[in-house]
Amino acid sequence: DSWRTLLGDPGPLDSARCVQSTGRHVAFLSDDHYHRNAKVIITEDRAEAHLAADKWEFGKDIFRNDPASTRLELVDIGSEAGGKVLVSLVNPLSLDRLNRRTVYQQLERNFGESPGTFWTEWKTDVIRIERFDASMNPQTEGQFQFRLYAPGVRQLTLFKVPCGADFSADASATVASMRNVLEDGSTIEGPDADGFFDVTLLQVNGDFIGVEDVYECE
Repeated sequence: DSWRTLLGDPGPLDSARCVQSTGRHVAFLSDDHYHRNAKVIITEDRAEAHLAADKWEFGKDIFRNDPASTRLELVDIGSEAGGKVLVSLVNPLSLDRLNRRTVYQQLERNFGESPGTFWTEWKTDVIRIERFDASMNPQTEGQFQFRLYAPGVRQLTLFKVPCGADFSADASATVASMRNVLEDGSTIEGPDADGFFDVTLLQVNGDFIGVEDVYECE
């Protein structure tokens, strides 16, 4: 795959699933792999950051090569010394030349256009966040902070699909696995005057996606 060629993957991954779901994450996150690759790779369809815990500031601004795309600015990755973090951004709504959802090719999940009645269509890219400790074990629990650019959104809601949930081309199965991040104590504040929301997650290792309530009285 051209994307994995760019990443310099030390052997083909099994799929586009979360790295920790492939069973190859220790090799993929090896020091040699990290030291010989760029920290952030940007294309029109996808942005991906590979960050070491002691160097994450060099790749803290993550966005696709699209002026209207979601922009994420890392504030605190909450990883212990020696840990690794992967952050990917993919548009959930874009289609390829065969009218297929690009996001399924990139992340092996379809998200449809919306989580359902009373919600708008998706307002942000899908944001996949994977965090690992110094022994390359998934580190789900713990604070992870970033600023998220979502212009025009008045009240942002983020849903999470855990990496452990089923991967499916069926958008309804993906939506059924979603949980509002506020349920675990995470917080979302904003927007500020520039359209940024301040997000503090208390659990990562999953796919996050933003949406807004439909304002029925307007």
